Amino acid sequence: MSYTAVCSQCGSVLIDEKACPCGGEVAFVFDESVPSGIPSSMWHYGRRLPLTNADPVTLGEGATPLLPAPGLIPGLNLWLKDETRNPTGSMKDRAMSVAFSKARQEGVGRTILLSAGGAGIAAAAYAARAGITNVVVVPEDAPPSRVLLCHLYGSKLVQVKGNVEDVLEIVKLVNQSGEFLEVSTYRRANPYQAEAPKTIAYEIAEFMRSVPEAVVVPIGGGGTLAGIYQGFRDMGAGGIPQMVGVQNRNFAALDIAMKRHLSSLDDLLEVAKEIDSSLPTQTPGLRHAFPPDGVAALAAMRASGGRMVVVDDAEAIYWRERLAVETGILAEPSATTALAAAAKLRESGNFTNGEAVVCIITGAGWRDLPDLAIQTKIPIHTVEAQGRNTLGALLTVADGE
Repeated sequence: MSYTAVCSQCGSVLIDEKACPCGGEVAFVFDESVPSGIPSSMWHYGRRLPLTNADPVTLGEGATPLLPAPGLIPGLNLWLKDETRNPTGSMKDRAMSVAFSKARQEGVGRTILLSAGGAGIAAAAYAARAGITNVVVVPEDAPPSRVLLCHLYGSKLVQVKGNVEDVLEIVKLVNQSGEFLEVSTYRRANPYQAEAPKTIAYEIAEFMRSVPEAVVVPIGGGGTLAGIYQGFRDMGAGGIPQMVGVQNRNFAALDIAMKRHLSSLDDLLEVAKEIDSSLPTQTPGLRHAFPPDGVAALAAMRASGGRMVVVDDAEAIYWRERLAVETGILAEPSATTALAAAAKLRESGNFTNGEAVVCIITGAGWRDLPDLAIQTKIPIHTVEAQGRNTLGALLTVADGE
């Protein structure tokens, strides 16, 4: 495993692998090409990840199914990259496997991250695997079921009064002390984990033996879309699909930036002032006023001829239900925004008949089941355990609407 750390802005080689004095973020140049062959885990692509040994902290992440979904959105050659199959139910497992592999390699004793839930669960699991003390800092309205999972994996929990951006500032302050390694899932915080989403692109291309016309990615911080785009770029001759980002209508900083032709970090900070990230939502994974990897995500969408799409909570819930009933995949609403966006683009004619489109199903719905059970009225039918009419009643239930 051989790589060179460079500045993403000026190109300088960074011997200490720290952010460049010019303000550019850490990026990596690799000596070896993307390995071919069907992967058994993400670590099939270990030579393209920024570690110096072959001893990863792994729970078997990656190599997730790419499933055809004919008829789910009529007219599309639709595929679902099912990241719910990762060990803790989301694509964040890829990032945390890399982050904690690097942490263990460097002899780190404590890690910290901010999370509204998904990344925290993954970090807690991989910290346990690595034997590292981990602290998850969450906003006060983080979903209780996700906070519980962080606890069950053994991480320490700190709740901060405020929104995700407030939590971000506190973690930055703590991180500057040098007492913790930050493993939050945005490049400036931890550039190593930011390389992990590339492996999603590698797997798609390997399985399809081609590149789809478009890949649709829900956007929270923006790093997953940027990483997938980088993965397709790594493979060169195969081409690059349109990268389509999806945000919740109430937290749509990148949609605003695309429409206003904005591109810089300062631009996004100004846009963030227009967004109230304390608003309630069914898609907490997308609730960012300021997407920390937004500049890279914007660049990826523009370079690939992609676009932004916004959806609301009702659309996300509708597609969560359809996805579960019609395909057997239970996903969180933040993930099913990808399907809502693909359906909109098909209806508007931006996706044409027969186009191959991959939706990244980023996170599993089972992680929210305790909260969902409280909110949902479940239709349950009562029948007699004995009697002549029992079979008829069961058939009525089975065949009814």
